[in-house]
Amino acid sequence: MKVSTQMKLSSNTTNILKNFSQINQSILIKEGNKLKTISVMKNILAEAEVEEEFEKDFAIYDLNQFLSGLSLYDAPDLEFGDLILQFVMVAVVQNISLQILM
Repeated sequence: MKVSTQMKLSSNTTNILKNFSQINQSILIKEGNKLKTISVMKNILAEAEVEEEFEKDFAIYDLNQFLSGLSLYDAPDLEFGDLILQFVMVAVVQNISLQILM
């Protein structure tokens, strides 16, 4: 059974992730509302509390690439499936709803 949830990232959380990408290109986001990162040399540690509540752990290997993809859309939903994270953009064209998964 496939269970997925959708959420939007606030601009504040996106900015925090941009800052974290300067510390480490990868991030493991744990369940809850706290983001943490540590530099590869383990000499810089950052932690932030965000308004979103992440329902499951997931990792982003290349945070800059993830943020670049996210910036292509106005207000994408993030869909968390069992094994993957997808960008979901819903557009209405002539009263026809389209769902685009990236």
